Amino acid sequence: MFKETYFYIESGYIWGKGHSENESNIFNAEIKRIFENVLIGWTLKEKTINNACNEYLYKDGLSSLYCHPMTISGIIDTDLIEIIKKELENSRIIELRSYKTFSEYENISNEEVQNRISLRKNEMIKDIFDTFQTKTRKHYFYIGNLDRLRDKYHIGTVLDKNNAIERIVLENTLNYMIDINLIVKESDNRGINLYRALNKTEFKTWSKKNKQLLQEIGA
Repeated sequence: MFKETYFYIESGYIWGKGHSENESNIFNAEIKRIFENVLIGWTLKEKTINNACNEYLYKDGLSSLYCHPMTISGIIDTDLIEIIKKELENSRIIELRSYKTFSEYENISNEEVQNRISLRKNEMIKDIFDTFQTKTRKHYFYIGNLDRLRDKYHIGTVLDKNNAIERIVLENTLNYMIDINLIVKESDNRGINLYRALNKTEFKTWSKKNKQLLQEIGA
């Protein structure tokens, strides 16, 4: 398992002013000492135009840390967190104020992500139906309404940190629901697609006609 991790540090850096040249040299030397001499398996990445600070890549090829004088951050294997924390606490140059972890990521392919999300199809059908429920037949939603469900079904992968597989599966499921007449699809006067779920009366009629399908999807 990997997590987005932030180590909040004190190194004499003042926001808006930065480091003096001497302070910057001392900080970079300490970061180099920690990641190149003390910790094992880290290598300095080649700087890009957008990266003003040093960034280190772990030997797994997946964990990396961007070393800003206020925050050392990145997505790393959770087994590394305590090791790095300990070395920052032992530093005489850098003071570790705190650290936090955020989003989780797995070392799996996008194909595996899609397969795992798809296993929750029946749950997704219910969620989409509820999300596109309206009080009247005249009330419709744009497809962007699906975004309300993305966090629930998102699986982060360290191989593709910006993947949006859950959106693809959600759209595919929405289209399936249109095909089986659980979702009504119309267009506005600009030709943009609109969607709504069946109301109670419509769903009752649909259920009578589709008993086997109703059982299959667990609606």
